[in-house]
Amino acid sequence: HLEEHFLEEQVESINKLAKHHTNLLRVGDGLGVFLYDKELHS
Repeated sequence: HLEEHFLEEQVESINKLAKHHTNLLRVGDGLGVFLYDKELHS
């Protein structure tokens, strides 16, 4: 049960990072990255 819990957390973290990576690729350099970064910090 313990391994299953930690594995689920890791999968969720990896999925979240993958979504952030995809969003950064979509917004492009410059203003897009600035706005995305600003949204993350709010």
